[in-house]
Amino acid sequence: MNKLVEYGSVESMPLYNCSAHSSEEWSKLFGVRHPYLGYFDIVFGVVANILYAPILSVMFQPEYYKMSCFKIMICLGIVDMLALWINSIITGVLALQGAVWCTYPTFNYVIGSIVLGLWCCSCIIVLGLVANRLLEMSKPACAYTLFNGYRTYVVMIIPVMYGIYFIIFTNPVGFNSKYYTWLFDPMITEDRLTEVPKCLKSKSVSLKVFQYHNIPHSINNVLIVAVTCFMYGWLYFIVQEKMSMISWKNRRQDLSFQILIQSAMICSINMLASILFRMPLYNCSAHSSEEWSKLFGVRHPYLGYFDIVFGVVVNIFYASILSVMFQPEFHKMSCFKIMICLGIVDMLALWINSIITGVLALQGAVWCTYPTFNYVIGSIILGLWCCSCIIGLGLVANRLLEMSKPEYAYTLFNGYRTYVVMIITVMYGIYFILFTNPVGFNSKYYTWLFDPMITEDRLTEYHNIPHSINNVLIVAVTCFMYGWLYFIVQEKMSIISWKDRRQDLVK
Repeated sequence: MNKLVEYGSVESMPLYNCSAHSSEEWSKLFGVRHPYLGYFDIVFGVVANILYAPILSVMFQPEYYKMSCFKIMICLGIVDMLALWINSIITGVLALQGAVWCTYPTFNYVIGSIVLGLWCCSCIIVLGLVANRLLEMSKPACAYTLFNGYRTYVVMIIPVMYGIYFIIFTNPVGFNSKYYTWLFDPMITEDRLTEVPKCLKSKSVSLKVFQYHNIPHSINNVLIVAVTCFMYGWLYFIVQEKMSMISWKNRRQDLSFQILIQSAMICSINMLASILFRMPLYNCSAHSSEEWSKLFGVRHPYLGYFDIVFGVVVNIFYASILSVMFQPEFHKMSCFKIMICLGIVDMLALWINSIITGVLALQGAVWCTYPTFNYVIGSIILGLWCCSCIIGLGLVANRLLEMSKPEYAYTLFNGYRTYVVMIITVMYGIYFILFTNPVGFNSKYYTWLFDPMITEDRLTEYHNIPHSINNVLIVAVTCFMYGWLYFIVQEKMSIISWKDRRQDLVK
């Protein structure tokens, strides 16, 4: 919104100049009318707002309003009602007209800024609501300090200021009837690329940055998903503790428990919306599947068959090795339990990294040859990779603790506790499967890439920041563990003779 003040009007902004056509021509050339969806959205928005009003009136009653969680839900309800006017009612009206950004450029700019701010504001309010309930159940003293009395309103100022930041200082979204969603890209021209700085031009670097990309919004969505996953883990342990103390009948009657479940459901809706916003980035409608392979793919018959055979043979060997680890004398040891989990993950990964990769290589496939298949399989293989990374570190940590701090190893890995630790690694992998950008196979480069290479002007949109963080942390922690191993071995070798070292079974 600050650009509107700077330039004086939307039409004066170079990035949002719609002078190439009239408003009617923009809709006719690039828009698509949606009469059924449009009317549905309008009716839905009106009905939802009508239902919201009595719900909020109940929350304002003294017995509820004195509770901090209801104050937060009132703030969330007001934000949601405002957002419904845009996300549902105004969206429906624009859909009926087949409008695009340039049909109403100023209106889209202003409304798009507001709805973006409302979305980001609601994200933080929702996290605050769940945090409030979790603290009430686990750390009531902290909850009292943060949310007692007027302090709840002070806390609510934070998400409001957060939303205002997005309204004023970041790129807005605009409605596009062709994709029936609000996009950062107004799709005015095909060459929406920034100028390359002179310092980079001298080095013949081709730098293409998507000008409309809203980095703070991407960070918001990634953080919302990450923090939500953390809170679900926190919720799990709280519920486990509480449920062990009260009967199911009492659980249903416990108001705190009911509010906690409601808060978790609200949080899950925001988390899902953060994920689904990314889907228009994978539109392969420019060509048919065969055309994508023919134009951009490369067949690899030798490598393809090699990968298939390699994957099948290694999985056969893996099966026999795992069967040995399941024998009682080995399975009772925590390290073998971890290795079994790692083996299962590796076998699943081999089906994709080797066998499926080989099949796709034989066909010269790219992302858009099988977009849905690539999206699903690419998400799974990314999750398996990240899961195996953490299991590998867990295995090394297990052996190091056994050698240096056996009491800690017992606390973390004794008996069923090993499986609890493994559940954490599985949940870590599931996070990457569900909530981050997937990879997809590209036969031209014979690898799995985040960039589907559908267009040339969206390079930054596909970057997977959590994956980069995972890889950096894996390297850093591995280096630390090698140092740890060095000192342990030094200590052990100073105590025992060479003859005893060879007989020492602890590796």
